[in-house]
Amino acid sequence: MSEFNSTVITNAIFSPSGAMRQNEGTVIMGSAVALVPYLPEHVDRYHAWMLDPWLREMTASEPLSIEEEVEMQRSWHADDDKLTFIVLDLGLMADPGDRAADGARGSAVLASAVGAVAQCAAARVSAMVGDVNLFFNGTDDEGEEDRGVCEVEVMLAEPAARRRGLGTEAVQLLLGYAAQRCAVRRFYCKIGDANTASIAMFKRLGFAVCNHVAAFEETELELLVPGEAAAAGSGATEPAPFEQAYSRASVHEGVAFEFEPTVAIIGTTAGGAD
Repeated sequence: MSEFNSTVITNAIFSPSGAMRQNEGTVIMGSAVALVPYLPEHVDRYHAWMLDPWLREMTASEPLSIEEEVEMQRSWHADDDKLTFIVLDLGLMADPGDRAADGARGSAVLASAVGAVAQCAAARVSAMVGDVNLFFNGTDDEGEEDRGVCEVEVMLAEPAARRRGLGTEAVQLLLGYAAQRCAVRRFYCKIGDANTASIAMFKRLGFAVCNHVAAFEETELELLVPGEAAAAGSGATEPAPFEQAYSRASVHEGVAFEFEPTVAIIGTTAGGAD
Protein backbone atom coordinates (compact mmCIF):
# COMPACT_ATOMS: atom_id res chain seq x y z
CA MET A 1 0.00 0.00 0.00
CA SER A 2 1.35 3.43 -0.85
CA GLU A 3 1.80 5.83 2.03
CA PHE A 4 -0.69 8.60 2.61
CA ASN A 5 -1.51 10.51 5.74
CA SER A 6 -4.30 12.79 6.80
CA THR A 7 -4.09 15.21 9.68
CA VAL A 8 -5.36 13.50 12.83
CA ILE A 9 -6.62 15.71 15.64
CA THR A 10 -7.88 14.33 18.93
CA ASN A 11 -10.16 16.79 20.68
CA ALA A 12 -10.02 17.06 24.45
CA ILE A 13 -13.70 18.00 24.71
CA PHE A 14 -14.91 14.39 24.82
CA SER A 15 -13.42 11.24 26.29
CA PRO A 16 -15.77 8.30 25.68
CA SER A 17 -15.60 5.26 27.94
CA GLY A 18 -16.50 1.65 27.31
CA ALA A 19 -16.92 -0.11 23.99
CA MET A 20 -17.42 2.05 20.94
CA ARG A 21 -17.63 1.75 17.20
CA GLN A 22 -14.45 2.59 15.34
CA ASN A 23 -15.87 5.79 13.88
CA GLU A 24 -17.84 6.87 16.94
CA GLY A 25 -16.89 10.44 17.78
CA THR A 26 -15.06 10.80 14.43
CA VAL A 27 -15.38 13.71 12.00
CA ILE A 28 -13.58 13.59 8.65
CA MET A 29 -13.28 17.06 7.14
CA GLY A 30 -12.88 17.42 3.40
CA SER A 31 -13.02 20.55 1.27
CA ALA A 32 -16.76 20.46 0.55
CA VAL A 33 -18.16 17.71 2.78
CA ALA A 34 -17.72 16.33 6.26
CA LEU A 35 -18.41 12.77 7.36
CA VAL A 36 -19.92 12.20 10.80
CA PRO A 37 -21.27 9.02 12.46
CA TYR A 38 -24.89 8.03 11.93
CA LEU A 39 -26.47 8.88 15.29
CA PRO A 40 -30.02 8.65 16.67
CA GLU A 41 -30.71 12.33 16.05
CA HIS A 42 -30.22 11.73 12.31
CA VAL A 43 -32.91 9.07 12.05
CA ASP A 44 -35.97 11.27 11.45
CA ARG A 45 -34.46 12.95 8.43
CA TYR A 46 -33.00 9.71 7.14
CA HIS A 47 -36.43 8.09 7.43
CA ALA A 48 -37.97 10.97 5.47
CA TRP A 49 -35.48 10.37 2.67
CA MET A 50 -36.30 6.67 2.51
CA LEU A 51 -40.02 7.33 2.01
CA ASP A 52 -39.15 8.06 -1.62
CA PRO A 53 -39.83 4.90 -3.69
CA TRP A 54 -37.32 5.86 -6.38
CA LEU A 55 -34.57 6.37 -3.82
CA ARG A 56 -35.34 2.99 -2.29
CA GLU A 57 -35.13 1.42 -5.73
CA MET A 58 -31.77 3.02 -6.44
CA THR A 59 -30.39 1.81 -3.10
CA ALA A 60 -32.14 -1.59 -3.13
CA SER A 61 -33.77 -0.72 0.21
CA GLU A 62 -36.99 -1.94 1.78
CA PRO A 63 -39.58 0.47 3.22
CA LEU A 64 -39.30 0.77 7.00
CA SER A 65 -41.49 2.33 9.66
CA ILE A 66 -39.92 5.02 11.83
CA GLU A 67 -39.69 2.45 14.65
CA GLU A 68 -37.86 0.03 12.36
CA GLU A 69 -35.56 2.83 11.21
CA VAL A 70 -34.68 3.63 14.83
CA GLU A 71 -33.90 -0.02 15.49
CA MET A 72 -31.86 -0.22 12.28
CA GLN A 73 -29.69 2.69 13.42
CA ARG A 74 -29.14 1.00 16.78
CA SER A 75 -28.21 -2.34 15.25
CA TRP A 76 -25.86 -0.77 12.71
CA HIS A 77 -24.21 1.28 15.42
CA ALA A 78 -23.40 -1.91 17.33
CA ASP A 79 -22.41 -3.99 14.29
CA ASP A 80 -18.65 -4.38 13.81
CA ASP A 81 -19.24 -5.44 10.20
CA LYS A 82 -20.77 -2.11 9.17
CA LEU A 83 -19.38 1.42 9.15
CA THR A 84 -21.71 4.32 8.33
CA PHE A 85 -21.08 8.03 8.00
CA ILE A 86 -23.63 10.75 7.36
CA VAL A 87 -22.52 13.23 4.68
CA LEU A 88 -22.78 16.90 5.61
CA ASP A 89 -22.61 19.66 2.99
CA LEU A 90 -20.20 22.22 4.44
CA GLY A 91 -21.77 24.90 2.28
CA LEU A 92 -25.01 24.50 4.23
CA MET A 93 -23.27 24.99 7.56
CA ALA A 94 -22.04 28.53 6.98
CA ASP A 95 -24.10 31.57 7.83
CA PRO A 96 -26.36 32.53 4.88
CA GLY A 97 -24.44 35.77 4.38
CA ASP A 98 -21.21 33.80 4.01
CA ARG A 99 -22.52 31.16 1.61
CA ALA A 100 -21.95 31.38 -2.10
CA ALA A 101 -24.43 29.69 -4.43
CA ASP A 102 -22.19 26.69 -5.02
CA GLY A 103 -21.16 26.35 -1.40
CA ALA A 104 -17.49 27.06 -2.13
CA ARG A 105 -17.31 30.13 0.05
CA GLY A 106 -19.19 28.33 2.78
CA SER A 107 -16.49 25.69 2.79
CA ALA A 108 -13.80 28.35 3.05
CA VAL A 109 -15.52 29.86 6.08
CA LEU A 110 -15.17 26.49 7.81
CA ALA A 111 -11.53 26.02 6.85
CA SER A 112 -10.06 26.17 10.35
CA ALA A 113 -10.01 22.88 12.22
CA VAL A 114 -11.51 24.29 15.40
CA GLY A 115 -14.33 26.09 13.62
CA ALA A 116 -15.06 23.13 11.37
CA VAL A 117 -15.35 20.60 14.14
CA ALA A 118 -17.41 22.98 16.25
CA GLN A 119 -19.83 23.29 13.35
CA CYS A 120 -20.01 19.52 12.83
CA ALA A 121 -20.35 18.82 16.54
CA ALA A 122 -23.40 21.08 16.54
CA ALA A 123 -24.96 18.26 14.52
CA ARG A 124 -26.31 20.40 11.69
CA VAL A 125 -29.02 17.90 10.82
CA SER A 126 -30.20 20.42 8.24
CA ALA A 127 -26.81 20.02 6.48
CA MET A 128 -27.36 16.27 5.96
CA VAL A 129 -27.34 15.36 2.28
CA GLY A 130 -26.70 11.60 2.27
CA ASP A 131 -24.63 8.77 3.66
CA VAL A 132 -21.70 6.47 2.84
CA ASN A 133 -21.30 2.91 4.09
CA LEU A 134 -18.79 0.12 4.34
CA PHE A 135 -19.83 -3.52 4.75
CA PHE A 136 -17.07 -5.86 5.91
CA ASN A 137 -18.52 -8.95 4.27
CA GLY A 138 -15.67 -9.89 1.95
CA THR A 139 -14.09 -13.33 1.57
CA ASP A 140 -10.76 -14.60 0.33
CA ASP A 141 -10.14 -17.15 -2.44
CA GLU A 142 -10.90 -19.99 -0.02
CA GLY A 143 -14.22 -18.46 0.99
CA GLU A 144 -12.98 -17.43 4.44
CA GLU A 145 -13.87 -14.06 5.96
CA ASP A 146 -11.48 -11.33 4.85
CA ARG A 147 -11.88 -7.90 6.47
CA GLY A 148 -9.45 -6.50 3.94
CA VAL A 149 -12.27 -6.70 1.40
CA CYS A 150 -15.41 -4.60 1.82
CA GLU A 151 -18.44 -3.33 -0.03
CA VAL A 152 -18.99 0.41 -0.52
CA GLU A 153 -22.30 2.24 -0.80
CA VAL A 154 -23.15 5.91 -1.24
CA MET A 155 -26.43 7.81 -1.34
CA LEU A 156 -26.99 11.48 -1.96
CA ALA A 157 -30.62 11.96 -0.99
CA GLU A 158 -30.89 15.73 -1.47
CA PRO A 159 -31.31 16.76 -5.13
CA ALA A 160 -29.43 20.03 -4.56
CA ALA A 161 -26.37 18.07 -3.46
CA ARG A 162 -26.01 16.17 -6.73
CA ARG A 163 -23.86 17.02 -9.75
CA ARG A 164 -21.51 19.05 -7.52
CA GLY A 165 -18.84 16.45 -6.72
CA LEU A 166 -20.01 15.99 -3.13
CA GLY A 167 -20.64 12.28 -3.57
CA THR A 168 -17.25 11.85 -5.19
CA GLU A 169 -15.44 13.51 -2.30
CA ALA A 170 -17.51 11.65 0.31
CA VAL A 171 -16.57 8.29 -1.22
CA GLN A 172 -12.91 9.30 -1.53
CA LEU A 173 -12.79 10.20 2.17
CA LEU A 174 -14.48 6.92 3.09
CA LEU A 175 -12.05 4.88 0.99
CA GLY A 176 -9.07 6.70 2.46
CA TYR A 177 -10.32 6.15 6.00
CA ALA A 178 -10.95 2.46 5.33
CA ALA A 179 -7.59 1.87 3.67
CA GLN A 180 -5.61 3.69 6.36
CA ARG A 181 -7.58 2.84 9.52
CA CYS A 182 -9.12 -0.53 8.61
CA ALA A 183 -6.39 -1.97 6.34
CA VAL A 184 -8.85 -2.53 3.49
CA ARG A 185 -7.09 -3.72 0.32
CA ARG A 186 -10.00 -4.20 -2.05
CA PHE A 187 -13.25 -2.27 -2.40
CA TYR A 188 -16.25 -3.34 -4.42
CA CYS A 189 -19.75 -2.05 -5.04
CA LYS A 190 -22.93 -3.51 -6.52
CA ILE A 191 -25.14 -1.06 -8.39
CA GLY A 192 -28.40 -1.52 -10.23
CA ASP A 193 -27.98 -1.00 -13.96
CA ALA A 194 -30.61 1.76 -13.88
CA ASN A 195 -28.43 3.84 -11.58
CA THR A 196 -26.17 5.06 -14.34
CA ALA A 197 -25.02 8.14 -12.41
CA SER A 198 -23.55 6.05 -9.58
CA ILE A 199 -21.89 3.63 -11.99
CA ALA A 200 -20.28 6.54 -13.83
CA MET A 201 -19.09 8.10 -10.57
CA PHE A 202 -17.41 4.92 -9.35
CA LYS A 203 -15.70 4.49 -12.72
CA ARG A 204 -14.31 8.02 -12.42
CA LEU A 205 -12.96 7.02 -9.01
CA GLY A 206 -10.98 4.21 -10.64
CA PHE A 207 -13.39 1.32 -10.10
CA ALA A 208 -13.59 -1.21 -12.94
CA VAL A 209 -16.42 -3.57 -13.81
CA CYS A 210 -15.63 -7.06 -12.50
CA ASN A 211 -19.00 -8.76 -12.80
CA HIS A 212 -22.49 -8.32 -14.19
CA VAL A 213 -25.55 -10.27 -13.10
CA ALA A 214 -28.11 -9.98 -15.88
CA ALA A 215 -30.82 -11.70 -13.85
CA PHE A 216 -30.65 -8.97 -11.21
CA GLU A 217 -29.70 -6.19 -13.67
CA GLU A 218 -26.77 -5.39 -11.40
CA THR A 219 -23.19 -4.33 -12.12
CA GLU A 220 -20.31 -5.06 -9.74
CA LEU A 221 -17.21 -2.86 -9.79
CA GLU A 222 -13.97 -3.15 -7.83
CA LEU A 223 -10.98 -1.07 -6.84
CA LEU A 224 -7.67 -2.35 -5.49
CA VAL A 225 -5.59 0.03 -3.38
CA PRO A 226 -2.36 0.89 -5.24
CA GLY A 227 -0.10 -1.47 -3.27
CA GLU A 228 -2.48 -4.38 -3.78
CA ALA A 229 -2.89 -3.52 -7.46
CA ALA A 230 0.89 -3.46 -7.94
CA ALA A 231 1.25 -6.83 -6.19
CA ALA A 232 -1.36 -8.23 -8.56
CA GLY A 233 0.53 -6.82 -11.53
CA SER A 234 -2.38 -4.61 -12.55
CA GLY A 235 -1.43 -1.12 -11.46
CA ALA A 236 1.23 1.41 -10.56
CA THR A 237 2.27 2.34 -7.04
CA GLU A 238 1.36 6.01 -7.44
CA PRO A 239 -1.21 7.28 -4.90
CA ALA A 240 -4.77 6.77 -6.04
CA PRO A 241 -7.08 9.80 -6.32
CA PHE A 242 -8.86 8.76 -3.12
CA GLU A 243 -5.53 8.64 -1.29
CA GLN A 244 -4.70 12.13 -2.49
CA ALA A 245 -8.10 13.46 -1.38
CA TYR A 246 -7.80 11.79 2.03
CA SER A 247 -4.27 13.13 2.53
CA ARG A 248 -5.71 16.66 2.29
CA ALA A 249 -8.47 15.89 4.79
CA SER A 250 -8.35 16.20 8.56
CA VAL A 251 -9.62 13.49 10.89
CA HIS A 252 -10.96 14.59 14.26
CA GLU A 253 -11.53 12.02 16.98
CA GLY A 254 -13.32 12.19 20.32
CA VAL A 255 -15.84 14.75 19.10
CA ALA A 256 -18.88 15.38 21.31
CA PHE A 257 -22.03 15.83 19.26
CA GLU A 258 -24.85 18.21 20.09
CA PHE A 259 -27.96 18.60 17.99
CA GLU A 260 -30.22 21.30 16.67
CA PRO A 261 -33.41 21.43 18.74
CA THR A 262 -35.69 21.36 15.71
CA VAL A 263 -35.20 20.33 12.12
CA ALA A 264 -37.50 21.02 9.20
CA ILE A 265 -37.87 17.85 7.14
CA ILE A 266 -37.97 18.72 3.48
CA GLY A 267 -39.17 16.58 0.61
CA THR A 268 -36.67 14.88 -1.68
CA THR A 269 -36.60 13.53 -5.18
CA ALA A 270 -34.30 10.57 -5.70
CA GLY A 271 -31.40 10.48 -8.08
CA GLY A 272 -27.85 9.28 -8.55
CA ALA A 273 -24.78 10.09 -6.54
CA ASP A 274 -22.04 12.40 -7.73
